[in-house]
Amino acid sequence: MVLLAMGWGQALVVLSVQILVPGLPEVSEDLDASLSDVQWVLIVFGVTNASLVPLAGRLGDLFDRRTLFLVGALLFTLASILGSRAFNVELLIASRAAQAVGASAIMANSLAIAIDVSPPEKRAFAIGFLVMMIGAGVALALVLGGFLTTQFGWESTFLVTAGFGATLLALALAALPQASTPKEKGSIDWLGAAILSAGLFSLLLAITKGQDWGWTSGRIVLLFVSAAPLALLFVARELRTSHPLVRLGLFTNRTFAVSNAQALLGFVPMGAFYILFPFYLQGPRSYSAQETGLIMLGFPAGNTLGAIIAGRLGRASSSSVFITASLVAIAVGFLLMAGIEAESGIADLLWRMFICGFGIGAFQSANQNLVMSSVSMEQRGATSGILNMLQNVGINVGTAVAGVVLGTVVANQFTGLGDSLVTPGDFARLAGQPEQRQALSDAFMDGVSRAFLATLAFAALAIPLSLFHRRRELSEATASLAKVEPAGASLGPPIERPLPGQSGDL
Repeated sequence: MVLLAMGWGQALVVLSVQILVPGLPEVSEDLDASLSDVQWVLIVFGVTNASLVPLAGRLGDLFDRRTLFLVGALLFTLASILGSRAFNVELLIASRAAQAVGASAIMANSLAIAIDVSPPEKRAFAIGFLVMMIGAGVALALVLGGFLTTQFGWESTFLVTAGFGATLLALALAALPQASTPKEKGSIDWLGAAILSAGLFSLLLAITKGQDWGWTSGRIVLLFVSAAPLALLFVARELRTSHPLVRLGLFTNRTFAVSNAQALLGFVPMGAFYILFPFYLQGPRSYSAQETGLIMLGFPAGNTLGAIIAGRLGRASSSSVFITASLVAIAVGFLLMAGIEAESGIADLLWRMFICGFGIGAFQSANQNLVMSSVSMEQRGATSGILNMLQNVGINVGTAVAGVVLGTVVANQFTGLGDSLVTPGDFARLAGQPEQRQALSDAFMDGVSRAFLATLAFAALAIPLSLFHRRRELSEATASLAKVEPAGASLGPPIERPLPGQSGDL
């Protein structure tokens, strides 16, 4: 029951993000929002979540994870109701930020709670189950999101999310054990949390608004210039304070450091997929939001299977060989996605999406198992927060980079729009001008291809990290074996094995 509650919590968070994906073009039309504004409907959730999950994880280590989880579920539900009443894009973005505050408490504590209740031999299964539930949440979101947007409008997706949030609250109240005595005493680094949030906000705002404001404008330059000092200030703060938000000492563990770096890089292409594919299907392809959600099921189907396989393999799935193979699958899958065309058949799209999802699901399950197994129980909350933060940053960097590349290519190759805004309505308005529509479609598809190539490069960079780590593992293993005495050397008296029924240590 605890695993089911934690899995539903993980599923609900991704559902809340993805249920709006098929309706993003409609949001753009209804609220008169630009492409960068629509990006921020996705990005504000990720950047807020990324900023707060380390804090939520730290709070979970210090206090009661059950209470934090329940408060997060309640806040998430109330914010979802607020989103259903948004009458402009600013209020919609604000409600998404509020959702993310609640989601940070859910995400940071659900993984830690699942690990706490699982014995070591079942840990890979527990993590695989959570990742499988994430895939199921994405699938449910795409089906419901497309149907609800087409039949009742995008606002209805928030009401359904609120209902699911209330269900999670009831399930968690029934399943989670009562609070235990905190294992650690300490204070919260509120200043560190503020510095981290400001740095992430500056970086992602600069990336997403560069096309609109101009890459050399004073605002963009200031944002980029401020991001680096804020990052250095955060590191200095965490090294000096006695109760850091992020325990940077954990990164002296090579397995922990490499695995977290791979989490950051490996999730970048997924952000590109969720911002590009709905606009592709509803723009050049002219599909409805409901059809878009059904077609996109290929991705969570692969994601779920990859997580199941990783969970079934247990500890073997957290080996550097398995993680390398899953990263290769991600890179190959998104390379195939870069080759889609305006006339690609549904079957052609589905198998490409399936490979992408399979790689992501296998990698996420294996990567989380390796990271969480490398720390003690008292550090699991903070570790879960760090891991979730880096995954969110990766997804949001992918969303931002993909939007910038697409907008830049379309603006350079097609001047008929006057700016980088590309919505299904633009294609519909050019229905009576076939040559213009074809020119827009060509520019759009070129932008999609380049955006996928740009983001898969990040996942490709994570592959050498696995190979380097594997080489170090083999070198250390060889050095350890060399210290063992050769066969035949004096090893002391022979060990007598006890007979059945006897006791003794061998």
